[in-house]
Amino acid sequence: PAVVDQAAEWLATLRAQGASPKTCAVYRNALDALGAHVGAAATAADVTADDLIAWRGALAARGLALATVDVYLRAVRAWFGWLEERGALFLNPAKSLVLPKVARRLLPVPGAADLRRLLAAPNAATPYGVRDRALLETAYATGARREELVTLDATAVDLVNGTVRVVGKGRRERVLPLTRPAVAWLNRYTTRSRPVLLKGKLDELALWIDHHAERLSPHGLDVVVKKHAAAAKLRGLTPHAL
Repeated sequence: PAVVDQAAEWLATLRAQGASPKTCAVYRNALDALGAHVGAAATAADVTADDLIAWRGALAARGLALATVDVYLRAVRAWFGWLEERGALFLNPAKSLVLPKVARRLLPVPGAADLRRLLAAPNAATPYGVRDRALLETAYATGARREELVTLDATAVDLVNGTVRVVGKGRRERVLPLTRPAVAWLNRYTTRSRPVLLKGKLDELALWIDHHAERLSPHGLDVVVKKHAAAAKLRGLTPHAL
């Protein structure tokens, strides 16, 4: 559809600005849905405020979750705003678009006793156990997001000053403080266990090493947390909850 073709440059700009592939994929899905609604020949200039209102109703009629409808509408509103700023659009039909009110459900938060059990769950007698303990301590100390944790390089850790440098959304860097236990376990991991897990692959930059001597994936992090949460008898614990 013409709408999707027009949005290609915007999506490329978002990627260049550091937007995640997941975000770009969701925005592309939103524009695909809009293009299908207004017709293959319709361009951004053809879309009216009434079209967007009707599209919002069509999304709801499809049974999409309010959170999904909210993301779709925000994506389209951002795209029209970008076109307006560039002077590519005379009238912005999304300027007065009303977004649905989405209830933000808070995740259950583990208590101090829960966290003590979780942190003590890994078997520190093994290199992977030390890795997992250091990883959990770092996650708990910093509150870093899952993607921020798995993209950490070994050089991002400053054990002398007790900090770690993470790269977040939009490629923004920030330096986060570590707790004393996190520093101690990171020191043990980086000096003893990580060299073992690398299996001679000394050019690997990643901090967290998996069973293939490569960077631990987001799914791998989920598995680590789920495994030790089960051992600590904590149900539904996620990296995000940490």
